[in-house]
Parts: sequence; structure tokens; C-alpha cells
Amino acid sequence: MAKTNTHAIVGIGDNKVSREAVYESLKDVLDPDDVVSIVWRKPITPAVEFVYDYVMDNSVLFQMYYEEGQNPSRVFRESEHGSVFKVREPEVQALKSITGSGKVLYLWDDEEATTLIDTVFDTIDKGTLVLELTNGLTPIVAVDEEPTLDEQAPKGRYDDDEEPDDDVAAREQADSQEKKFTKAELEAMPAVFVKRYGAEHGAKAKTAKGIIEELFPDPSDDEPEPGEVLLADERDLIQERVEAIKAGTEEAHADKTISAADAWKSAFTVKALREIVSGLNLLIDALTYDGE
Repeated sequence: MAKTNTHAIVGIGDNKVSREAVYESLKDVLDPDDVVSIVWRKPITPAVEFVYDYVMDNSVLFQMYYEEGQNPSRVFRESEHGSVFKVREPEVQALKSITGSGKVLYLWDDEEATTLIDTVFDTIDKGTLVLELTNGLTPIVAVDEEPTLDEQAPKGRYDDDEEPDDDVAAREQADSQEKKFTKAELEAMPAVFVKRYGAEHGAKAKTAKGIIEELFPDPSDDEPEPGEVLLADERDLIQERVEAIKAGTEEAHADKTISAADAWKSAFTVKALREIVSGLNLLIDALTYDGE
């Protein structure tokens, strides 16, 4: 036994549609044993009234849905070729009642179209035809709007062909290590970068300033401050000459003035000066030594 085709007629249509257009469309789409699910809703528009008239005039099998507060006409309630049901959502129930090769026969209205047509496609099964009853059964197709740039879904974890983050980080680190910055360049950079750069280059200091000073030591720091260091060989020279003077050698006595000058030239720190003064005292003692 073939399954009955149940069609759903929804919408309110506009005032420009003619009776002949509605009748012709219904005649083309409905077979003798087909059932239509219709909705009772007031106020009744001309397009809806034409549907009601066709159903009653041609004894089309029907099931009518209405909601609380909408009382269907006695004509439908007492009809022998249909039934009337009170439901919460008449249009949705009519759409859910589609069976067999049933279709949605839509009474198009520009003011109501956006809301109701969305309900239609959200409710019906995929593949169910939606035909515009008031426009010669023109198919209505749901078209998914392409998302705008702001609405596009983010890429999935496998959808991109960009360089992996880990590779980027490794390359940036390698570039940073290969790049040698000058002291002036580092001084102009943010502290956080200087600290990272310092860590990559083995700096021990914790502050940006300290790192820069460590990476770029002042050359003058390697040279003794005036009066800071007395070279070891110069100290030894003074000591040797003092010892020679004590021994009373002529050579030492002839060089005593030179030794004193050398000592003064090599004085760079207070400590060194003290050593030189001590050496000079020894020199004086030696010169005044009378052999006692």
C-alpha cells in the first residue's frame, strides 16, 4: 500500500495574489488521495481564504491546526473530510506532519517571509521540496550565506600551511644568536630584550645595564688607574738597587738617581707610593750608612 502524501500549506500570502493562481497551483500539485495540513489563523488574508475555499470546494482531505484563542470555523470543525487539532505551534506541527512525497506549499509574503521561511527549513527534513504556491509552484531553495571576514570560523589546527610556531621560535632564537648588536644598539633596546640577549650570550648580570657593561667592558677598566698598580718587575728593580746600595757598590750608587726617577715614574697607586717611599728611605739609609 502506497504511503499517503501529506503536504503542508503555510504562510499568509499577499493581497496581490489571485484566486485563479492559487487554484491552478493546488490542482497541479495535489493528487486525489493527498492530504493537506493547513493552519487556522485570523485575520484571514485573501491568499489563505483561497486555500480554504479550494479545500472545501474540492473535498480535499485535510487536517487543520490552531492554537489557543484561535477558534476554527464550524465549517471545518464539522467537515466530514478533515480534522481539527489544537496545538502550541500550528505552523511547526503542519510542517512536521509531512509524509510520503509531501511538499511545503508556501504562501509568500514579504513582511513575514524572513521569519517563517527560516522556521520552514529548520523544521522539514532535508530533501523536502518547498514550492511557492502563489507564484506557479516556483521552488524556494535555502541558501547558506557565506560568512563575512569577521564571521569566518577560525582555522583548525590542521588547516593552515604556515610555519609551525616551534620552528619560528627556533629560527628567531638562532637569528638572535647570530646577530651581534653593538653597545649603542643594546642601550636603545627594551630591557627585556637585552636580558634575553645577555642570557643567550652567557652574561651573568641581572639588569640590562649590567649585561651591557659585562658584554662591552670599558677598555680603561683593564688599565690601572693612576696610582693603582706598581708593576712587579719595577718593584723588584727598586728592591735590587736598594740591596745593591746597601752593599756599597759604585754601580748602584751611580744609578741611585735613576732608580729614584724610575720609581717615581712607575708609581700609580697610594700603595705603590708607599712602597716607593719605603724604598727611598732604604736608599737614604744606605747612602748615609757609615759602616757602624
